[in-house]
Amino acid sequence: MRIEATRGKQGIGMEVKDATDVEAAQWGKYRWWRYVLGLMVILFSWLVVGSVGNAMEQTLEQNKTFIRNHFEEFVNRKNSAIAYQNFAPNFIDREEPFVGLVSPELVKQTMEKAYVKYPDLHVTVEDAIAEGDKVMVRCLWRGTDASTGKKMEFKGFVLWRLADGKLAERWATVTPPLR
Repeated sequence: MRIEATRGKQGIGMEVKDATDVEAAQWGKYRWWRYVLGLMVILFSWLVVGSVGNAMEQTLEQNKTFIRNHFEEFVNRKNSAIAYQNFAPNFIDREEPFVGLVSPELVKQTMEKAYVKYPDLHVTVEDAIAEGDKVMVRCLWRGTDASTGKKMEFKGFVLWRLADGKLAERWATVTPPLR
C-alpha cells in the first residue's frame, strides 16, 4: 500500500494506492538516514547537557574553593591586601559590622584591626555548600585577645554571592563569642 499526497479543489488530501512488497521495501531503504539523524540528535543533546552539567558542577566547586582560599588568605595568613583582589568594588554587606555598600579598603582596614586585637585569629571552614552564584559556609573562629590573654571562639554561617569572580554580597549569622 502506498500513500501519496494529492491536490484537488479542496486542498491537499491523501490517496491510497496499492504497492507490492518490493516497492514498500524500496521506500523504507532510503529512510534509514532519518533514524541515524534522530540518534545523532539524541546523542548530541546528551553530550551538551552532560557537559553543561559538568561545567556547572565544576564552577560550583571553583566557587567553594575560592571562598575557602579567601578565608585562608584573608584571615589565617593575615593577608589584608587580598581584599582588593577578592572583594568587588561595589561589595554589599548585609550584616554587621557594616550593612550596606562597603569598599575593599574598609574591609581591609577592619581586618587589620582584628589582626592586632587577635594576633592568633584563625578560621576553620567546616562545611561549604554551593548553588548558583552563592556559597554557604559554616565556620569556626578562634583567637586570643591580645590585651587580656582570654581565648575566644565563635561559630557562624556566612552566605556569599559571587559575581565576576569576586565577592559581591555577604550575609552572616554568628553565635556570641565564648570566652
